[in-house]
Amino acid sequence: MKKLALALCFVMLTVAGSASALQWENNIGLYFDEAGANFCDVLPIGYHVGAAHLVLTNLTVDTVGGWEAKVTSDNVLIGAFTLRGDAINAATRPDEYIVGLGSPLSGDVIVLADYDLYVSDAGGL
Repeated sequence: MKKLALALCFVMLTVAGSASALQWENNIGLYFDEAGANFCDVLPIGYHVGAAHLVLTNLTVDTVGGWEAKVTSDNVLIGAFTLRGDAINAATRPDEYIVGLGSPLSGDVIVLADYDLYVSDAGGL
């Protein structure tokens, strides 16, 4: 019985250890703050969100010299957007970005772009 308990304990420690090591790295997401912490809110139809930010978090590198993303939403209209840094967007399709940076961006959390958003459907953000 001691061997079974010891084996189960070992399996639990192994699984717990590997689960805690699984972290999302090099995340890219749309946030309501530049720190990349506030990503969720329920807002009424027609609400002007104002500034939202496309942010890289949990980086495994010190600098970013370019990035690619597709930003879509069913219930939010994207108004104006501004790329951060010395950036050129080479993408040709709407809502897609293939961005090269003349000067790399650096930091623990990197803001790639700023958006002006409007809630257009009952789902909120």
